[in-house]
Amino acid sequence: MIRKYLFIYLIALPLLIAGHAQVCYGLSYHDKTLYHTITVGQSITLYYYNISRAESFSATPVGAGSECIKVSFGKSGQTGWCTIKAVEKTANVPFVTVSYCYTNAKGEVTDIYNFYNNIKIVDLEAVSIPGTLTMQIGDTYTFSPVLTPSDANTTYNWYSSDETVVKMGNGTITALKQGSATITCITHNGKSAECKVSVKPILATEIAIYPQELDMLPGEQYQLRATFIPENTSSQKLTWESSNQEIAIVSSNGLVIALAPGTTIITANTTDGSNIYANCILKVKEIEARSITVTPHSTQGVVGGTIQLFATITPQETSNQAIAWSSSNPQIVSVSDNGLAYLLKEGRATITAKTLDGTNLSDSCHIEVTALSNLKDITNTNPQIFIINGNIQIKNINKTEKIRIYNILGQIIYEGSSQNIPAIHKKGIYLIDTGKSITKIQL
Repeated sequence: MIRKYLFIYLIALPLLIAGHAQVCYGLSYHDKTLYHTITVGQSITLYYYNISRAESFSATPVGAGSECIKVSFGKSGQTGWCTIKAVEKTANVPFVTVSYCYTNAKGEVTDIYNFYNNIKIVDLEAVSIPGTLTMQIGDTYTFSPVLTPSDANTTYNWYSSDETVVKMGNGTITALKQGSATITCITHNGKSAECKVSVKPILATEIAIYPQELDMLPGEQYQLRATFIPENTSSQKLTWESSNQEIAIVSSNGLVIALAPGTTIITANTTDGSNIYANCILKVKEIEARSITVTPHSTQGVVGGTIQLFATITPQETSNQAIAWSSSNPQIVSVSDNGLAYLLKEGRATITAKTLDGTNLSDSCHIEVTALSNLKDITNTNPQIFIINGNIQIKNINKTEKIRIYNILGQIIYEGSSQNIPAIHKKGIYLIDTGKSITKIQL
């Protein structure tokens, strides 16, 4: 009660002395006690609103320990303010009284407001933050420093030892790339704390290969695709492998090359230490035959002779080029597994070559067998074949007629006019089909 009347007197006295106003007998006073804690070196500012008509706005430090605080105040328009700064620690609790009053039309003081701000002064002794922190790339973390004593307050300066690894932004850090950095927190009075941050890569939790099943033909290529979960997996490098490299191989970027019919598993493995993998089941199918051609299509011979027949399968890449030879009348003409026809007796027979890859394609040659005694003397008009200096020349043949030259494997190495036969440099046995006869030569 003594403090209250003391401040009524302190506010009213200057007004009375100046002759501006006198105290109204119905004077009202409004007191309020507040408590604040201020850390040495820090300050607080108190605001008082809607006091445009107030008179004699003031802020006064009072009591033991008041020498440990500095006070400034002022009033602008409708707002008054008071800033209190703690400059030294004290065990006492000084207070700052903020006062102002209102007068009536007669100039009499009608209302006096007193705010008793009790000030507790503390000294910041320490600050702490987590000593270690593990983050993943892209993560953020906001520090909440712990102060000693707990009711102290301060401002902070933050530093990162490597902004390329951990970026600091006013107490919030962002992990940018794999590595480590030290975060330092410094208070207004030089107290500090450190946190060692380790940034780990984002590991894959799952990968998928597209497509998961694939059919190909020998010689074909296909680019496999892989996706990562999560999408922001740090390292998206993969290693690729084929479980059977005789069937298919795969490049370092997932390009598959089919080699031979069969089934193999293409596997993609992560390289970030997550040990995640995914598979694609690859089936390499056989290249099926589209046609088979027997040459010659028809011929004749005498009993006791032989005729070599040839079968050509297209495409040349057909996986299974096995052929089954058969005769419609094996008592007249029999045929070996490689297409050699044996002329056994007079008559006619059809020799058929059939594919064995499941397509069941076939072609035939019609052979007429005549007894040697039934042959009449005729002028030899068959083509004549000569080898001159390694070059093949054919006479007694129409220039427009097409000939074929086969190697010992039955592969066509030349097809065209007899006038344009190229030089054959590789030595060996060759068969020349003029359409009327087949002649074996050796170069």
